[in-house]
Amino acid sequence: MDDRERLYWEKSTLSSTGQCVEWAVSQEDKVVFVRNSKYPDGDRLKFNQYEWEAFVFAVKNGEADPFWGR
Repeated sequence: MDDRERLYWEKSTLSSTGQCVEWAVSQEDKVVFVRNSKYPDGDRLKFNQYEWEAFVFAVKNGEADPFWGR
């Protein structure tokens, strides 16, 4: 299923540089999609609930760099 047209994309209210990561939750599939806001039609990462929670936990605790690939 292609959710590109039906997802509501969000980004942090702290983002002001235009170089943001956006996320959207698919209620139908119970997954979280993540994309680069500069390339909204580009590739997306897909996380199930447990993967997303682990990723957010790791970023908040300094165990993962949310700016990989810079």
